[in-house]
Amino acid sequence: MPRCASHYSISRLIFQVQQESGLKRSTFIAGLGYGNITGGLRSLDRWLDSGTGDPLLIERLVHTHGINPTTVRMALTETEAQHKAEYDDEVRQLGQWDREHFRQYI
Repeated sequence: MPRCASHYSISRLIFQVQQESGLKRSTFIAGLGYGNITGGLRSLDRWLDSGTGDPLLIERLVHTHGINPTTVRMALTETEAQHKAEYDDEVRQLGQWDREHFRQYI
């Protein structure tokens, strides 16, 4: 089942490495040293979908595919900023909804 990356920086980086490898998803995960392919695929999918997941996958990706750790750190920092911006936006929207629907109790 082909997957794609979400809008998060780390997701795009992981997806790019996977695509450049030319391997099927299961072969890619096995190449990272996962004995439990299903668990590895779940970890990969979580990173691709939400930009978060098991740090072990990132460590294995860096060691196996020779990705520059600085590039990974930058992508993780950008992803953290994206998550914070989304959270702040959600809080703002909830506050706005509360103000619009406030009924004073007398």
